[in-house]
Amino acid sequence: MGNDTISDGDIGGFGPELFDIDAGDGDDAIAVRVFTSQFSGTIDGGAGIDSLQAPELRGLTIKNIEILETAGYLVSGSSAQFESFDKIAYANNPANNYSASLALTDSAHVDLSDELGDRGAFITGYVSGVDVKTGGGRDEFTGTDGNDIFDGSGGNDAINGKAGDDKLTGGGGNDAINGGAGIDTAVFAGNFTNYSMALSNGDHILTSAVEGTDTLHDIEFARFADGIYNFTTEKFTLDGSNAAPTNVQLSKTSLSEDTPIWTTVGLLSAKDADGDVLTYKLLDGAGDHFRINGNRIVTSKTFDYETAKSHTIKVAVSDGKVTVEKDITINVLDVNEAPVNQAPIKLSFSRSSISENVAIGTSVGLLSAVDPEGGAVKWRLTDDAGGIFKLVGNKIQTKAAIDFESNHSLTFTAEAYDAAGNATSHDFTITVKDVFEPSFTSLSHEALI
Repeated sequence: MGNDTISDGDIGGFGPELFDIDAGDGDDAIAVRVFTSQFSGTIDGGAGIDSLQAPELRGLTIKNIEILETAGYLVSGSSAQFESFDKIAYANNPANNYSASLALTDSAHVDLSDELGDRGAFITGYVSGVDVKTGGGRDEFTGTDGNDIFDGSGGNDAINGKAGDDKLTGGGGNDAINGGAGIDTAVFAGNFTNYSMALSNGDHILTSAVEGTDTLHDIEFARFADGIYNFTTEKFTLDGSNAAPTNVQLSKTSLSEDTPIWTTVGLLSAKDADGDVLTYKLLDGAGDHFRINGNRIVTSKTFDYETAKSHTIKVAVSDGKVTVEKDITINVLDVNEAPVNQAPIKLSFSRSSISENVAIGTSVGLLSAVDPEGGAVKWRLTDDAGGIFKLVGNKIQTKAAIDFESNHSLTFTAEAYDAAGNATSHDFTITVKDVFEPSFTSLSHEALI
C-alpha cells in the first residue's frame, strides 16, 4: 500500500525477462529497464493512478496501469495494449512536453485520441499496414510497406506513407502529407468546394478555413465528404456517379515456351477514378494454360511455340459496382532447341612439306578446323611421328632433328575437340625435302693441297 516506486530488470540488459509485479494500492511508478522483445509475465498496478515506463510491451499482460510514460524510448506494443492506458505521454510531468514515440506491432485499428489528448506523438509500425488515429498534437507518422491508414486529428502533422496504398488524414492544422510509393489517398472532412487548390514545385497545396493548409506529395487521390478528386486526370467525381475501372493491363505479355508450371507471368492492374479497391477474376484461362492468384496471372500448363505462338485470356476487374472485361494476348517465345552436338569438321594443316635439318623448335604449320555449333576448337597431338613434332596451341613445331636420308616423309596425328568433348582425329603427312649437303670425301686431292 502507498505510493511506490518499483524498478525491475537490469539496467541496459538485453536478455529474456519474466515479470510478476503487483504494485497494490496507491499511486505507483513502475519502471522496466531491459531492452528486449522477449518480455513475458504480468504487471499489475492495482488500485490508484499508476504509471509505467517500459521500452517494450510485447509479451506482457498489463493490468490497472493508467499512464504510459515513453521516457525517450520507442515503445512497441499492440493496439489493445496502447488503448488500455488512460494517458500516453513522454512523461507524466507537464514540464516534459516532448512527443511520445510508439511502434505498433499489429494491424488492428487503434484510436489514441483520448490517450494522447493534445500531445504529439511519433508513430510507426513493425508490421505491414497499420491503422492508427492520434490526438490533437503535432504528430510524425512513418508508414510501412503495407496499406496504412493514419488520422492525425489536429496539429501540424508530418505524414509519410512510404510504400503501399495508404489513406492519410491530416485533420486540422497545416499538414505535410507524403504518400510515397503506391496509390495513395489524402482524406479531408469537408466538401470539395470548400477547398482551394494550388501547385507548388510538383506538390498540391489544399487550403480550407477549417483544416488549414495541407501540402501533398506523391498523392494520387483526394477524398472529400462528397466525392473524390483524381490528381492525374484533374477530375472530381461526385459520389453516386461511379466511374468504371479503366486501363486494364497485364505487366508482362510474353513468356518462353520452356516456362515452368506455376510461374508468375505478370500482374494485372487497372485505374479507378473513384479510388475504389479493385478485384480481379479470370474468366477464360486459354484452355487452362493460365490461372489467377489475387492479381497475378500464373501458368498452369506447359507451352510449345511450334503448337501455339500465343494464347488469349479474358479477365474481369470490378470496383464493387461496375465490372469491366478485357481480352489479353500472351505471346509464346520460341526457345532454341539445340541439335545434337557435332564434332569438329574440316580438319586441315597449312603446310605439306618441310626441309630437312631445320632448327629444333621451328614452326612447321598451323592446324585448323570448324565447329558446326560455332564454338571454339582445341587440339591434342595423339601421334608425334616418333617424337619429331610437338603441339603448341594449334601450331606444330619440331622437337627433334629431321633427316631426309632417314625419312622422306613424316606422318603425325592430331585430334580436334569442342567444349562438349566431341572429337575428330586426322593423320597429316609432311614431305621432307632434301637439302644439298657438301661431302668432303668427294673433293679432289689437288683441292686439299
